[in-house]
Amino acid sequence: MKKILPLLVVVIFSGFVFSACTSSEPIPTETINQELQDQRSSFDDKRGSNAEAAKTAQALIDLSKVASPDTAFDVFIRTEVDEADLKRFELGGDEQEFKDSVDFAAVSIVIDSDVWSASTEDQKKNLIASWVKIMQNQYPNATGWMKIGNGIRDVAEANWLQAEYGKSPDIKLN
Repeated sequence: MKKILPLLVVVIFSGFVFSACTSSEPIPTETINQELQDQRSSFDDKRGSNAEAAKTAQALIDLSKVASPDTAFDVFIRTEVDEADLKRFELGGDEQEFKDSVDFAAVSIVIDSDVWSASTEDQKKNLIASWVKIMQNQYPNATGWMKIGNGIRDVAEANWLQAEYGKSPDIKLN
């Protein structure tokens, strides 16, 4: 009985997680806006898991380049969203509705190692906090995780909870 109880807890918890990640909502199949559908059908999959995530990743790079023009940045964003919401977005649905439906956002950033090592601890944390704030603004209902590397190793990570919007993210420098 003692061996079965932990297994039972895992099975029950898995059922809750699975039911929370799936929807009984039918997957849309008809085009909502052909022009938007055409734009969203091709995107840089080295930047994001969908067209909106790739666009946000490029915006993070562009914004970071304004602050530090000679610094190399690489960003990839993966969003987790209900399949019906993703399909609706891909078919030309409302972008803000899609952003609001994102449950989780994972961000991977690679920053030039010379710039990273020349920065103070406060500068590093402020930079990461600004990236997190951008992600919170983009995906207001999402929990998130961010990993920062310097091309050699992981140098920092951050996470935030949607319910704690406005509070400081948990930032850890390695």
